[in-house]
Amino acid sequence: MSLPQARDHTRALRQCLVAIGIWARDETPKGATFALAAPGAFGFYSDRGVIDLTGAVTPALIPVAVREGSDRVVGRLLFERVGRPDYLVDVDAEPGRWARAAAEPSPYRIILARRFARPMAGSAHELWCTVYAIDWSVVDATRVRVATRGAIAAGMEREYTRGKILPWILTGDFNHLAHKGLYTALSVSS
Repeated sequence: MSLPQARDHTRALRQCLVAIGIWARDETPKGATFALAAPGAFGFYSDRGVIDLTGAVTPALIPVAVREGSDRVVGRLLFERVGRPDYLVDVDAEPGRWARAAAEPSPYRIILARRFARPMAGSAHELWCTVYAIDWSVVDATRVRVATRGAIAAGMEREYTRGKILPWILTGDFNHLAHKGLYTALSVSS
C-alpha cells in the first residue's frame, strides 16, 4: 500500500467506522451489541460488544461466513447462531439495502446512514456506512409462520421452541426431517 492509499484508507476509516463507533458510544445503551464485518476500529471507539460477520473476532462464524458469504450471513440472519445483536453496521455502495424487504417484512430498520469516499486514491466512487436496528420480533414472527407450516403443524412445538428444529430452518436443510414427515410440510424460501 502506498502512502496516498494509506492516507485515503485512514480517512475513509475515520469517516465511517470510527465516526459510527463514536456515535454508538454516545447514543446507544452500554450493553448494546453490533454485528459488522470489520469490527476493529468500531469496537475500539464504540466500547460496545461486537459480532464479527467474517468470523475473525467471532470464530464460531468462520464456517458459516466461508460457506455462505457475508451477504447471506446478513440476509438470512445466520449470525444469530452466536448472538442476537441489537444493531447491524453495513458498508456498501447502496445505502439501506437491508431495509428493503422482498416477500417478508425486514427486521432491519435504518437508524443512520453516512456517505464516505471509497478508500482508493483518485476514485470518485462513494460508499455508505448504514446502521440498522434489528427487530428480532419480526424474525420470530416470520419463524412462527414457517413453523406453523411445519414443526408446529406436525405437533412438534417442543422440539421447535427448544431449538432442535430451528437450526435446520435457518440453514434450509430439511432432508433429515423427511423421516419425521416434516419435509413436505416445510416451505421456506432462501
